[in-house]
Amino acid sequence: MIVSTKHNFIFIGINKTGTTSVQTALKPYRNEFYHKYLKIKHKIINKGTPALKHAPAITLKSMIGERRWNNYLTFTFVRNPWARTLSQYNKHNHDENIPLQEGFTEWVLAGGNWLAKENTMKEFITDKDGNVIVDYIGKLENINEDMDIICKKIGIEPVEIPCLNTSDSTVSYRDIYTDETKKIVTEWVAEDAEMFGYEF
Repeated sequence: MIVSTKHNFIFIGINKTGTTSVQTALKPYRNEFYHKYLKIKHKIINKGTPALKHAPAITLKSMIGERRWNNYLTFTFVRNPWARTLSQYNKHNHDENIPLQEGFTEWVLAGGNWLAKENTMKEFITDKDGNVIVDYIGKLENINEDMDIICKKIGIEPVEIPCLNTSDSTVSYRDIYTDETKKIVTEWVAEDAEMFGYEF
């Protein structure tokens, strides 16, 4: 999450969609005093869960206030949900002593976890009625192009997006999925795939 009171923008960070990289690029524009205030407020109101870095839009809107939210450009990034699911496994569950495909297959067949099945990207950007409350939704696959658009909208020079906090294999996620895991995960991510226009 990044809030700039000078350039009037709010970045909502969805986990496993390049949040650390975007935050690093935009940190110079963050209002540090206001960020500390929000962090304390979030800890008091929401018990600090989830972390402010990955707080959903509806939570941020309630803390920031309707007027500021509506007057600022709000934006986020999403990602191919099959790649995101593999990335979640790779970051939090993968045993390096086990081949990635083997470990991922076992994990999926065992039911995965709540990050894979319940922590949808849709929930990060919608209100309780399912309405999108974020102005601009970029895609990780086009992050540089989308960031250029965002920078123009908020009136800053284009920023360089560093490659940080990566946990993905150098091989394509498509090579890790089997027919069975593809079928299972497709059910998990169906909502996100439809909403953001992704195919396997």
